Amino acid sequence: MFTTVDIRKLQDRLDEITNKTEVIESEEVAELEEAGGYIGQMNDPIMYKGKEIDVDRLDYDMQDISDGIYEINAPAYYTDGTEVDDADMAELEELPELNDYIMQDYMDRQAPQAEAVEDTVDEASPEEVTNSGREEDEATRAGRLDRDNIKLGDVKTGIESVLSELLKDKDEWYGRYEEMENELRAEDPGITDAAMQQAIYDMDDDIVSYVNIDDIEDKIEALERLMKTADADGNDIVQTAEFGVGDTVPQEELMRDIKAAIKQNHPEVYSKLFMYDIDESAGATESIAQEGDAELDELKGMLGRSGVMGFTQ
Repeated sequence: MFTTVDIRKLQDRLDEITNKTEVIESEEVAELEEAGGYIGQMNDPIMYKGKEIDVDRLDYDMQDISDGIYEINAPAYYTDGTEVDDADMAELEELPELNDYIMQDYMDRQAPQAEAVEDTVDEASPEEVTNSGREEDEATRAGRLDRDNIKLGDVKTGIESVLSELLKDKDEWYGRYEEMENELRAEDPGITDAAMQQAIYDMDDDIVSYVNIDDIEDKIEALERLMKTADADGNDIVQTAEFGVGDTVPQEELMRDIKAAIKQNHPEVYSKLFMYDIDESAGATESIAQEGDAELDELKGMLGRSGVMGFTQ
């Protein structure tokens, strides 16, 4: 069943789209229809191994609608009354046509419940909607921070895991580079350094040509500097994650890797160090209208598949 937050998000997005209806070009309409997935195809037979699946007798459990994760409960039947073999059930769940059917069927089943929740939201006061229907605000997240009392030892395992992977990447890069040098010198003992570099560049190696060793070494330097700071606290850890390297791309990579390692190895201190989840930014909670493209695509699909609030073909 949709939550109040789900309905409010759908309402906000629908308001944005509705206000722009008159200027939507045909390409944008096509995009919305494509995002809707299996629109208009609910009556098409779903065939598997030459026989039609009996969708009327299909029983499934939806586990995560946003990721399209569900489980079909055995037995499943063909329209001739025979059962799908147990050995074929896993393959059946991967069938694209059945996947699309289940997504739309689930959304269609939820639509009446969604409308009931929508009525409840509309009856609530603006203050109730603001306080209970939105994601946690910045003050709530900031209130959890406690960087002064987090020490390096509290996250040492996580930081060491990131550093270890970077050192492996560095060794792999230099090891491969040395192999290529040796191969080229064996072919041409008098090759110059400039010619060597050009030849290695031209070889288009999977490791040397596509891994930026400077970025790796910058990250290693930043983490080793942090590990050598005896009195480092949460502020130093976050500072390293945010500004340990100068360039934007490796900076974002380092932040993501550190956050992921701490969340995995030290989940109890994660919210004391970081306000936002991995790959989440401050803009994600300032306004529903500013949420990430991934969620927008998901909402488009939900609207298109279910026909909730008028979004039918």
